[in-house]
Amino acid sequence: TSATSVQRAVDAQCHLNNAVVHEDYDCMLNQTNISANNNKFYIIQLLKQSSKYYVWTRWGRVGEIGQTANAGGFDLNEGIKNFCKKFREKTMNDWDDRDSFTPVQGKYTLIKLNLNTKPKPELATKAMNQLSKNNESDDDDLPTSSNLHHEIQDLVKYIYEEAKEK
Repeated sequence: TSATSVQRAVDAQCHLNNAVVHEDYDCMLNQTNISANNNKFYIIQLLKQSSKYYVWTRWGRVGEIGQTANAGGFDLNEGIKNFCKKFREKTMNDWDDRDSFTPVQGKYTLIKLNLNTKPKPELATKAMNQLSKNNESDDDDLPTSSNLHHEIQDLVKYIYEEAKEK
């Protein structure tokens, strides 16, 4: 796939005016440790605004907006260097080798999102309803729509589908 085949969306919490994601420098990471009650996300994007580049990050518990940081005013090479450094710091993998990503215990895992389709909030609700039925719950008060950010909904869908395949 070409790096520019799909224009990726700038994170909804980013307020850089007229910024665009540079090529495919955009990722969603997840770290789940059930015994430690951890379920965290980390978003990293290399954004271009005018002639400057910024490394945008957002992180927190899944289901929450989280915290944000924006490092920047870089030229392209420095922006890529900073993006790759942050990715390695969080995953212990190199960005250039992401197609053969190897999860490392205690670090974030790369989540592969389907960028060719629009997010479908009803899929997250359907997954929650199916899980409820599988657990023989009589709880009819499940939400019919989700207020979660579309990337978090995609993450829930991904986790559900992975679990369903096992």
